[in-house]
Amino acid sequence: MEWVEATGKSIEEAVQKVQEILGVRPEEIEVQVLEEPKAGLFGRMKTEAQIKARVRPRSQHNRPRKTVSEKSSRTTKKTKSNGTNVSKRNEDPKKSLGKTEDSSKQKKPLKQKSEEKLSMEQINNEQQLGEDFLRGLVSVLGIQGTVNSEIADDDIQLSIDGENLGFLVGRKGVTLSALQELTRQVVKNKVSERPARINIDIANYRMKREEALRKFAIEVAQEVAKNKVSKAMEPMGAVDRRIVHNAVTEIEGVETASAGTDPRRYVIIKPASNN
Repeated sequence: MEWVEATGKSIEEAVQKVQEILGVRPEEIEVQVLEEPKAGLFGRMKTEAQIKARVRPRSQHNRPRKTVSEKSSRTTKKTKSNGTNVSKRNEDPKKSLGKTEDSSKQKKPLKQKSEEKLSMEQINNEQQLGEDFLRGLVSVLGIQGTVNSEIADDDIQLSIDGENLGFLVGRKGVTLSALQELTRQVVKNKVSERPARINIDIANYRMKREEALRKFAIEVAQEVAKNKVSKAMEPMGAVDRRIVHNAVTEIEGVETASAGTDPRRYVIIKPASNN
């Protein structure tokens, strides 16, 4: 069984990542600690824990994992033993079919509404609303910056350009993301129709981050392809995960998968299953 490497704020967190990658219980994992987590100043993490792990050989653990067939056979037995429930479920299939059809009819108007295409006049109006809000923000904060915008594929791209705008970006773009959501909400409150998608960038931060993240993802993917050892990347947002997924498609012999739950969802880069 191949070894899998992972990092985390603690050894327990790294082991949990490995569990999700391998899909086994903790007692079925053989773990080697490569580096202990180290604390920096003011309680901040200086370095994360790093481990490598693999599934123990069958001879080393007595409890074999339950297979899908075993689980399904047990479920079948329970269903058969409860005859009254089975007969009720199968009593009138038309009723359940009717409910399904009714629910699908109710959902159709919502789907049609979300697919309504905005006119160019509506998009231009929202573009102006977004620009006005950001210009007001720049003025209130007393910073030297210019607001620009463009429309691409019916999306509104707003940007603030200038010097010393790092505080508007924040650590890992957290402040920028909050500002983007705030701008979207302001525009949404002023229009009656479904608003267009608004994206905000500050001093080309998103473009620079995307290029750096893409380059890093390719380097990790090349290492995985060479060593045949899966790597779990740090937790990141949906946009950054998409950048990683797209970048890795350029590397032969590897594939990606997302694991974990928000806000600590992350990407796993692993050897391709057909290798």
